[in-house]
Amino acid sequence: MPQPMSAAEMVALTKEHSFFSWSAQGSVNPIPMARAEGVYFWDADGRRYLDFNSQVVNVNLGHGNRRVIDAIKAQADELVVAGPGMATRPRAELGRLLAALTPGTLKKFFYTLSGAEANENAVKLARGYTGRHKIITRYRSYHGATLGAITLTGDPRRWASEPGMPGVVRVFDPYKYRSPLYQPGDSDQVFARKCLDQIEEVMMYEGPHTIAAVLIETITGTNGLIVPPDGYLQGLRALCDRYGILLICDEVMAGFGRAGEWFAVNHWNVVPDLMTMAKGLSSSYLPLGAVAITPCAWRRRWPTSRPCKTRTWWATHGAWGSSWPACSTTSRPSILLSAMSARWACSALWSWCATVGPRSHWPPSTARRRRWPSSAHTCASTGSTPPCIGTTCSPVRRCASPRPSCARASRFSTRRWPWPTVRSLPGPRHRPA
Repeated sequence: MPQPMSAAEMVALTKEHSFFSWSAQGSVNPIPMARAEGVYFWDADGRRYLDFNSQVVNVNLGHGNRRVIDAIKAQADELVVAGPGMATRPRAELGRLLAALTPGTLKKFFYTLSGAEANENAVKLARGYTGRHKIITRYRSYHGATLGAITLTGDPRRWASEPGMPGVVRVFDPYKYRSPLYQPGDSDQVFARKCLDQIEEVMMYEGPHTIAAVLIETITGTNGLIVPPDGYLQGLRALCDRYGILLICDEVMAGFGRAGEWFAVNHWNVVPDLMTMAKGLSSSYLPLGAVAITPCAWRRRWPTSRPCKTRTWWATHGAWGSSWPACSTTSRPSILLSAMSARWACSALWSWCATVGPRSHWPPSTARRRRWPSSAHTCASTGSTPPCIGTTCSPVRRCASPRPSCARASRFSTRRWPWPTVRSLPGPRHRPA
């Protein structure tokens, strides 16, 4: 039976023995989190907080969901660990369930324990299939904190880990607010065409025959909540097909209802060659990620004296935790509960903070002059304020009000607006931002 621990003791021991991520170790001041339920959590002193961020944008179903917890307990009594070469009921059920949700021919899955691991394995698959080594990513991106994933990341968090993994080439994002390509009055199609022309020019300089894949966040997450303009993803898909380059979409944050569809790519009817996922896959009750793979990325044609035969490609990578039954078990209730929620109500926490739809449409010339109040947004179809999930105003593209999201500008932009984090209820913020 664990012994009771005061808030001060919890913080002191944690600071003494834990290395905190993305923090100056000498100035970190953690909240002594004791328990959580639904959209709230409590510290060791009994003070309640509204978890606007759902921790790290991952607890889609809220805290303490009994169906998920009961499923974990039942699986722990039956089977907890199985080797990667074993077949288990949770793994079989999860594969069948995911195959019914993923777009197009993304019907085979390699399971991992995190989104960063999923992205690294997707890159390894792309390089193994194509025989090429270069990966194109974008500057405003985050793909994880492991050595390979942080190299694939474009934002300044990668600087301390450079040079990192070789072969990574970066391009600029379809971000109207910051892009010099955007001119006032440009339609989505015009701006998307300019961005795609720029990417193709980079491909020409790098040599398309050396590029294995293009890796993007379908909707950029922590670097500005950037929704691509209409025509961008379709054009990128065509560009990759033209030069035999694989398209990898990172859906770790945007997937499983965060963008109003099972996966954000569904908004543009684009099917990538590889698609990574985590976070909402299990609502992070247990660690689980996955790479969804199309047949072209796990089969290859070998030249023979007879007509070409399709043979299974030998996977030159693996993960010893890729088949844990307990982790796989969490996904089935998570997915089913997400489907039962009203228009992805499980994503309300994040969407309340950041209704991402209007970001790609607000004119830069206006946005630089005006500071939009958080109450300025009104849903064009319902007359209500966010969240407008469950109505014809989806959190991605259907809201006509031209305002930036509540999350405001990127954390690395020159204009810094407050990022909404956990807020103590009642009373002021628990500490300065």
